[in-house]
Amino acid sequence: MDMEALNRISGDGRVVSGLHILVDAPSRTRLLAKLKEIPNVAAVLFRQAAIDTFYKTMGETIFIFAGFFVAFSMTLSVGVTYNSIRIALSERARELATLRVLGFSRWEIS
Repeated sequence: MDMEALNRISGDGRVVSGLHILVDAPSRTRLLAKLKEIPNVAAVLFRQAAIDTFYKTMGETIFIFAGFFVAFSMTLSVGVTYNSIRIALSERARELATLRVLGFSRWEIS
């Protein structure tokens, strides 16, 4: 259906669904004040605000994921190090026991 005919049948009159304009920073507050006075304006969106919000959200998400990865990698490295030390000590337990039998003190063996 033609948009003008649909607007005429629904009684809306002339309707604009969107408007893309370029506004300089000093005029932005005046424009917002005038748009608030118009009763049929449903929403006003600024492209830069949407981009800034996107980057902020992505930054927070990346920060959270990086935190998880750092915590996981630290836990994994502590586990690997502990396991390596335990294996090394268990392999050398017989040698350390032999040194104790020969008369070395615990401090000297350490």
